[in-house]
Amino acid sequence: MIVSNTFIKKSELDAYLELAWKYKYNMKTIRAGTAWDVKTLFHRNTHKVPAEIIQRQIERYQPLADETEWQDGSRPNTKFMLEL
Repeated sequence: MIVSNTFIKKSELDAYLELAWKYKYNMKTIRAGTAWDVKTLFHRNTHKVPAEIIQRQIERYQPLADETEWQDGSRPNTKFMLEL
């Protein structure tokens, strides 16, 4: 199962974690290694999200203990993703 979204809090991911647990999937959380500064994110977003909202989301972010960050901006290896 691959989920691409903008989860800020663990509680927003809970339904997916429960499904993974129910069907005995190994879960791996990969977070893009984008710089987390408001100016960069404001200029990159395509949904016209105001800078104030982006700042609030950054402040609310709750990282997962076992999340992995992919750094180089390339896409994660699809074979790797499917084996999780």
